Amino acid sequence: MRVTDEKETKMIQLPGRSFRVLGDPDSIGSKHITFGLAEIPEGSSLPWHVHKEGEETIYVVQGTGFAYSDTETKAIHRGTVLAIEAESNHRILNERKGEMKLLCAFSPPVKIEPPK
Repeated sequence: MRVTDEKETKMIQLPGRSFRVLGDPDSIGSKHITFGLAEIPEGSSLPWHVHKEGEETIYVVQGTGFAYSDTETKAIHRGTVLAIEAESNHRILNERKGEMKLLCAFSPPVKIEPPK
């Protein structure tokens, strides 16, 4: 068993959000998942993006907003779970007051890095 603490992880600045990698192959030796916490400021949104190699599951910890795909829009709030298939173009919008927090799991694991 490997254990880490959120306070020991670094915050990565990504377009529209900050992201903490809580667990991945490099940090905890996981073989099948990258797990992290996204923090989206009030009024901000993630840009449209696609994960070509795998799926993403998101759990809304805090906040309200909208999840968009090419084919639908869904209102999301604390307790919402999103299952995003590989190759699905999507984005998240935090349109309410306060920060939105999302727990995100990617399988297979992805490398989260700031844009160059």
